[in-house]
Amino acid sequence: MHNSPDNLTANSPGRSDTLQSAIFVLVYLTAAIAIMLEWGNELFQSYYIDGVVLVSAVYFVLLLLLSSHSLRLFYLLTPVVVISVPNAINDLLPAYAMAPLSDLGAAHFAFFTHIDLYLLFGIIFHGARSGSERPGAINPIWMLVVLAAYLGGYLYAMWSDQRSLGGFAVWAFQYRYILLAMAFVSLPSLQGQRVWLMLWGLYLATLLNIVESILFTEFRLGGLSEHRLTSGNLGHNAFGNYLAAVAMVSYAHYSSARRMESPNQWVLAIFFLVFTSAAFLTDTRMSALALLASLILFHLAFYRIVRLSALVPVVVAMFVLMSPLGISNLQNVGEYVGEVLPKVVDEAQRASVNDAPVTTETATTQTRMILWRGAWQMIQENPLYGVGAGEWNFVKSRYAIHWDTMLDSHNDYLHYLACSGLIVGCVFILFLYATPWITALKLAYQDRMLMFRYCPFLVFSITLSMCSLSNSNSHKHQIFTMLALFAMMALRYRAENVAEDPGWRYCAGIGEGNVSDE
Repeated sequence: MHNSPDNLTANSPGRSDTLQSAIFVLVYLTAAIAIMLEWGNELFQSYYIDGVVLVSAVYFVLLLLLSSHSLRLFYLLTPVVVISVPNAINDLLPAYAMAPLSDLGAAHFAFFTHIDLYLLFGIIFHGARSGSERPGAINPIWMLVVLAAYLGGYLYAMWSDQRSLGGFAVWAFQYRYILLAMAFVSLPSLQGQRVWLMLWGLYLATLLNIVESILFTEFRLGGLSEHRLTSGNLGHNAFGNYLAAVAMVSYAHYSSARRMESPNQWVLAIFFLVFTSAAFLTDTRMSALALLASLILFHLAFYRIVRLSALVPVVVAMFVLMSPLGISNLQNVGEYVGEVLPKVVDEAQRASVNDAPVTTETATTQTRMILWRGAWQMIQENPLYGVGAGEWNFVKSRYAIHWDTMLDSHNDYLHYLACSGLIVGCVFILFLYATPWITALKLAYQDRMLMFRYCPFLVFSITLSMCSLSNSNSHKHQIFTMLALFAMMALRYRAENVAEDPGWRYCAGIGEGNVSDE
């Protein structure tokens, strides 16, 4: 790979590794200091143990041991650890409340998580094994920029009377995971193989999560006949949006495999149907809309490679799947947009949207209008620094959001701007959601066929960027992790580098390559 600023690569891996180590020591040292300072606070929780926590811990340790066997397994298992390991494992670690304890659903979040442990272990273990074979670390300037933003927020939260150090420290996972993603793409190359192994790991993790959600819905909520498909890890809205994104990944992957006449095409086609069906069972309208929009954009972008007429049976299959599953989704979108939404918007224009009459049809949209208006007021009153990471639920009542329930803005874009301010919030948005779009456009300009091979890797973030208009999906730290990893990989693998990489060309089926494991 070229050591150029365009792919964020440093010229001196050894020196960069030393600085990278110092950055991680400082980040986790400040987390430890926050734990000590908040110890004894009523919002602080030292640990919690039950059967689910212990089983989760055993499952995590087994995956961690497997990942140490080879670099390929580490890449393959990364999505499995991130998505499928129950979040209950983090109850073993010191945590801080994400909302007032009096709020319904108030929960604690750990100062550092199993994702930190897994990625740190892999970066240290496999980085040490690779030695001089590493392709070069990320330019330390970018890591220092992230570190500066983190330390600025940390110090402000420590000295400000209006901020909570514990709240900022637990929500600092956003900074930590970006730093870990930077270190992740500095591991031994396998550029093309890394992408495809992570995609197969994503499918495996999603299948495991679907099984978990079925069990959770059946035995904890009373069954699918009465409740939406809900994951204990990701809830239902974020879970439905995540499933739509993975379904789109599998479809783009299927289209590539079909063109190459790969036997994997049938497996990928089945994955698409399974993930789409599960997304419909969550009864999340936005997931269906985003999936349909992504399919249309995909076929329009590659109309010379994939026939546009091929979209027709796919859309028909989606409607056929909805009917027996008893899902409304796209079937009532026309009625919803034409009749219900205008009524809600009209009510939202009144002096007090909270006083607008709520019906079964308008409740979900009207709730969002209230949350969006409150988030917008937060941005207007706190444009530079925001209300503070981890503070949203503690200050929401000041902005006419009077529900005593743990909530979020139900819009990722508003949430980042409201919590982190216009500067840092825009950086988060650009990094997580704009990067894949920019990379896709650049690839399309340089080599449309290469973009077609590369597309499965990008559509996860692109689909979620649409879903996040009505949900704070990256509010779930598991989804944030996958977005951060994919965004950093998109920044690292520019078109000119991908085209020259034999590992990518071999895995994509457009050339020969000979890539070793380590």
